[in-house]
Amino acid sequence: MQRIESEGGFSSGTRARRGGWRGRLGVALALGLAVWGVPIAGGQEGERALSFDLLGSHVEASGEVDSFAEEESARGALLDNARLTLDLSARGIVDTGEGDTSSLGAIGIDYHKIISGRSVDLATARVQIYLNRGDDLERRGEYLDDDDDWGIEYRFVDLTYTGLGRGKPYLRVGHFEVPFGLESFIDTNGTVRQTLISEVVGLKDDWGAAIGGELSEFNYEAALTRGTGQEIEFDSDLFAVSGRVGTPTTRARGIGLSGFWGRVEDARAGARRAALGSSDGVEFDRTRVALDARLEHGRWGLLGEAGGGFDDGDPAWYAFVEGNLRDPRETTLAYAQLRVRGLGVGDEWDEGVDLVGGVRYRPDSHWTLSAEYVQTLDPFRRGDIGGQLVVQLRYRF
Repeated sequence: MQRIESEGGFSSGTRARRGGWRGRLGVALALGLAVWGVPIAGGQEGERALSFDLLGSHVEASGEVDSFAEEESARGALLDNARLTLDLSARGIVDTGEGDTSSLGAIGIDYHKIISGRSVDLATARVQIYLNRGDDLERRGEYLDDDDDWGIEYRFVDLTYTGLGRGKPYLRVGHFEVPFGLESFIDTNGTVRQTLISEVVGLKDDWGAAIGGELSEFNYEAALTRGTGQEIEFDSDLFAVSGRVGTPTTRARGIGLSGFWGRVEDARAGARRAALGSSDGVEFDRTRVALDARLEHGRWGLLGEAGGGFDDGDPAWYAFVEGNLRDPRETTLAYAQLRVRGLGVGDEWDEGVDLVGGVRYRPDSHWTLSAEYVQTLDPFRRGDIGGQLVVQLRYRF
């Protein structure tokens, strides 16, 4: 589905199990793209292309140098209709109640290529891989094992086949965002501004396959994914089925209906359920149904999402509302959010309520400065009433 907002970047999520091969694969892919891939014209509007002439002379096993024509052919195969962006960010987090500080930094690549036939575009390939460093993080992504750790994060590593033609379904395979709720048209990867997808579903992106389409009156996408988030674990019983259908995301007004069914690993929800007496651990069967809506009027915007479901038969529900305002040049976005989550175990009930205010300043396609303050109004049983200030500086070139 086409997004109406996009910055690219971090994925947030709950804890998942890791395998040692992921780091080696991520580094290999990153190095391979750094050597072979370079950005060319055709990126986002105003985005500067960054070129490296690293192909040079390619030496075969026999020691002979390939011909110039072969070099140009190899270069063109990777660079035609392609874009490569280097993405750097630094985030500082302050707990205003305790005074504790933490940080998260990232450097990554964002490679995007359109694969074309003689007269038609056949597919789109995306590769977004990031090296992250967290320090003193209490809430961390699943790509980090500890509070102080390095980790490789996959955001998008997928191929979308569109060769069936205009108005026909597209097919997607790889690592991508699960289609659910507002996240289907607002890209919060790497941004301070977030929706509730990670808490509601239990994972934000996953390995698997999807089918979708963009029609005149509605868009749709359905996915079958592994349920393990960053990792591919063939011996796991986790899985996820997700989908969303809604009005075209390019319209100023729209609604969408989402559904989710699977078995997930969600440490955050597991801790909240344990406080209510559950002994199910951090893995459980989950179902969710949600309705989302959006309205844009001039420089004002209103977003909403509400839904509920069950975790191992116990009820859970949530609501999310955001109002935002852009300046006339659309370089500054200010927003306020209300986040409400509730769950029950047996006869016990609990809920958490947060009030959020944030601002994003983006003078051009390279720099983004963001700040957000989260005030907990009603904490879960194992939480505290307090605030958190987050500031992030990001540069893409």
